[in-house]
Amino acid sequence: MPSLLYQSSGFTQFGYRYLLDYIVFLIVLLAAGNRRLSWIWKALLVLAAGINLFGAITFDRFPQFTYDDSFFPNGNN
Repeated sequence: MPSLLYQSSGFTQFGYRYLLDYIVFLIVLLAAGNRRLSWIWKALLVLAAGINLFGAITFDRFPQFTYDDSFFPNGNN
């Protein structure tokens, strides 16, 4: 609960960084349910991992995948 109430938004980062604080507990709950994952669930997991990998690699490194924001500048712009 405390990590959900943290005041920093992390707007200069890709993805929700503070999810890492409690994702272990979510995975344990998913495993404790002992349910088989459907092919749709597995496909969505692969898609989510691909989107996050793309975002982590390209975030603030390749200008063709970002936009120039003069109101909220970030990085070395």
